[in-house]
Amino acid sequence: MSRRASSLVVTADDCAGALETAATCADMGWDAAVT
Repeated sequence: MSRRASSLVVTADDCAGALETAATCADMGWDAAVT
């Protein structure tokens, strides 16, 4: 695996953060989550 490819690997914390953000978007809408 090249260095460039390995940089795409995410950790469990990254995944949890993404899921949390997705849940927030679902609850409040994209505008509220992005701003």
